[in-house]
Amino acid sequence: MARYVKPVPPAPKPPASADWITKVPSWDMYGNDQYGDCVIAAMAHIQNQAQFLTSGKFTDYNLTQILSMYSAIGGYVPSDGPGGPSDQGCDMLTALKYWKTSGFLGSKILAYMEVDPQNAMQVEQAIAQFGSLFIGVNLPAAVEQFLSWPAPPADLTGEWEPGSWGGHCVPPMDYTPGSQVCVSWGTKLSIADPFFTAYCDEAYVVLFPGWVAANGKSPSGLSLTQLQIDIAAL
Repeated sequence: MARYVKPVPPAPKPPASADWITKVPSWDMYGNDQYGDCVIAAMAHIQNQAQFLTSGKFTDYNLTQILSMYSAIGGYVPSDGPGGPSDQGCDMLTALKYWKTSGFLGSKILAYMEVDPQNAMQVEQAIAQFGSLFIGVNLPAAVEQFLSWPAPPADLTGEWEPGSWGGHCVPPMDYTPGSQVCVSWGTKLSIADPFFTAYCDEAYVVLFPGWVAANGKSPSGLSLTQLQIDIAAL
């Protein structure tokens, strides 16, 4: 992302807020209450969002389709069942490479860019321009029963230790001063900026052709032609 949004000449500041989540009418769990398929669910949600915002409808993938991608990307063996030996989640970078080369449920991304989760401007520029982020968070046990992820205490130990609950993948699709909103476990969940800074250790933005409508423009005003020129230049 830093190569795409070059500091010289200065890149335009992102808007104070961006909301690419509210208009989407529903979000499926995609089996993430039973399986460790959060990476697969996040990929499906990004495609759902782009489809709806550009066409007014989206494909609500069924669990069989989702698990087929979990098997292809994460090595899940269906006969193991939820919680079985092969239900171990997916590596995000492996998933991105698969999404680009083989496609995800019929759609390929053009490219993906790493975003510095400690750089608030990069995070906001990515969401504002491309509609979402694809992030990994090392969740603390303290938030297991929370409906939002608040600012943590200064001392990240005990139940607030990063990863003490486990790793999770979600797509933030909205930000306002102080927080983002992501899709997690089939619902919208707020992430306070200090929580994001403390626990997000991996972030990417995907360049998804579905983010561009039939008129050649994305909901954020991006041109597919210009985007392809930019990718070639990178």
